[in-house]
Amino acid sequence: MQFYPNRAELDILHPGPVIVVCGAGIPPPPPELSSSYLNQMRQIQLLAVEDNYADVYWLKLMLDRIGCVYALSVVTDGESAVDYLLRRGRYVDAAKPDLILLDLNLPKLNGVEVLRAVPNSRDLPICIMTSSIVERELLRQEFGIEGPSYLVKPLDADKLLTSLRSFDHLKRVAQELSRF
Repeated sequence: MQFYPNRAELDILHPGPVIVVCGAGIPPPPPELSSSYLNQMRQIQLLAVEDNYADVYWLKLMLDRIGCVYALSVVTDGESAVDYLLRRGRYVDAAKPDLILLDLNLPKLNGVEVLRAVPNSRDLPICIMTSSIVERELLRQEFGIEGPSYLVKPLDADKLLTSLRSFDHLKRVAQELSRF
């Protein structure tokens, strides 16, 4: 079973940089998470700014592993991320994300350039996903992105939950997910 299409299939299925996924194609959550629990759980809106499809797949896998109810929008380059966050062009009706998962190494504009292009990016719920710790101090000083919001890949369930807890509006969700 293939859970996530390769790049060529993705371009055919979803032309353009946005993919909306609602946990589709991923194995169901653990049996201890009853359907009534999942129906009561608040769905969180996530924006992943990530050009590596394997990392998007892994993110979905970790979200499903912790039992998160989510809608995931994905943009694959920095220019599309800025347009999405500023609700420009094709993103004028885009959902406001509860959490933005931003890769730093992106085509067109890198993650730091995305943050600089969006006014008041300090106030956005941003979690950095990267394979390096090099930019950590710059992100802390310039954008106020602290430890739990700076995730080094590969993600794991504990890192993801810790990051969710670091945002006031997601603490309750993280607390519910932590019970399992």
